[in-house]
Amino acid sequence: MTGMTRSDNVNTQSSECMKNLINDFKTYDQAVDVVSCMESIFKFGYDKWLTYFDRFPYMPSSNLTPDFSVLIKERYGLIFEIKRTFPKDEVGFKKEVEQLLSYDAELEFKCMCLRLADHLCHNHYRFLLIYRLQ
Repeated sequence: MTGMTRSDNVNTQSSECMKNLINDFKTYDQAVDVVSCMESIFKFGYDKWLTYFDRFPYMPSSNLTPDFSVLIKERYGLIFEIKRTFPKDEVGFKKEVEQLLSYDAELEFKCMCLRLADHLCHNHYRFLLIYRLQ
């Protein structure tokens, strides 16, 4: 007998669940902070070239959801993915790398301007990874 009651076990599980939720929220909150900062940089520092800044976009042609994308002068795209950490185990690491490699395709960028279609297909873009060094 371990000495733990069913109630103790439920409390322990609830505590772990709460810790996981808080950690997930902190990760999301930090990503939003980075996206907001980058949006300000592009909107105020590169306003003459910026066509559209898209927060947490969905790219329907590829099923990708980068953290943000930027369309420059209606011709050139930048795709950003934010990674707080990389998994240390081989399976998790390979999964992350495969996800990053999936950006090597022709992608649609959102463009909310009247003279252009709602989405533009581009193969002229760069993928940028923002990674937290520890």
